[in-house]
Amino acid sequence: MLEVAVRDAAATVRAFVAGAPAASVALAADGNIHRLFGTDTLPDSYLIARDGRMVGRFRGAQSWASAEVRARLRREVERARRGRPRSC
Repeated sequence: MLEVAVRDAAATVRAFVAGAPAASVALAADGNIHRLFGTDTLPDSYLIARDGRMVGRFRGAQSWASAEVRARLRREVERARRGRPRSC
């Protein structure tokens, strides 16, 4: 999973993800990256397959430690592995 920070300073992002599981974070200083994914809500989280296709999307803030959200994430990953991602 790639996390994208929109218009946030690098120090702010580092403080936010400190202590979190290993994450890849891209800084989008101009704030336009969300348009590439066709969204107008923030935060949005995208599950991207190795070939670059978006295979899952989580709109809005998520409680990533909750059983419900983690179960959905596992389902989305499994669908993508089987070659049947949900249309996003």
